[in-house]
Amino acid sequence: MMRCLTIPETQEWLAARGVAPEPYHRRPVPSAPYYTQFYTPKFSVMRGFVDWLTLNYWDKGEALIHAWDWSSYQPPEMVLVDALRFTHGIQRPLVEAPAHVFGAEEKDQFIALCILTIAFEWQSYIYFPHGKVTLFNYNGEILDFWAGQESRFRDLKAILSDYRIEYTGDMKDRMMPLDPPAPKPVAGRCADDLPASG
Repeated sequence: MMRCLTIPETQEWLAARGVAPEPYHRRPVPSAPYYTQFYTPKFSVMRGFVDWLTLNYWDKGEALIHAWDWSSYQPPEMVLVDALRFTHGIQRPLVEAPAHVFGAEEKDQFIALCILTIAFEWQSYIYFPHGKVTLFNYNGEILDFWAGQESRFRDLKAILSDYRIEYTGDMKDRMMPLDPPAPKPVAGRCADDLPASG
């Protein structure tokens, strides 16, 4: 059953699986053998792309979506997220427990929440621990991708080509990590809400 985690609980969950938390927001950026950045797919192909991510990178075990930032508590956005949480008996608000852990039998709900965070132009981390793959959704505009295995990276390059998804800048031929720009201040959240750096 889906469950929600606080930021410290999320960090413990990731550490237990050998996954670096929040790589975009860490300095220095945790190393991963393969990194790239590309523009978010058009909404017309978003479902197919997220389905592909789930099928190829979620082999077994659990996956996690951490809602990192949202600009406001707009009712049309919150009603959907709250409905998903209430279905599982979760009463804690999003700001208190922003991460969502899904079991393998809940892939449809995982896909739905993943697409919603992108469509709502939130910021979110998407973790596939067994596949050693992490994505960061930046305001529904850009996706950063980290992988621990070359095969995962090459599979991604193939699907980006198939869906005609464009890379940012000179990312197309990169295969090694690149420090992204320093993160911008998080809108709508106070400093106490942010995890400690380092």
